[in-house]
Amino acid sequence: MKALQSVGTTPNSLYNESKYKYDDAALLAKFWGEPSPEDAKVRIERNLILGNDEIIEEALQYARTSK
Repeated sequence: MKALQSVGTTPNSLYNESKYKYDDAALLAKFWGEPSPEDAKVRIERNLILGNDEIIEEALQYARTSK
C-alpha cells in the first residue's frame, strides 16, 4: 500500500483532516505507550488509512475512562 508507505514521512495530512485533535493524540500516546503525541498521530493516521476508525474510537473510549 503506497499510502501506508508515506505515513510518517508527510506531516500527518490525513490526521489533520480528521476529527481528532492534539488532546486525543496526547491521550492515545499514553494509552498506547507511544513516546509522544506525534507518534500517536502517525498511528491514528495508519488506522484511518486502513479503515480502522473503530480501533481509534475504542482506544479513546478506554483511555478516557481510565484517566
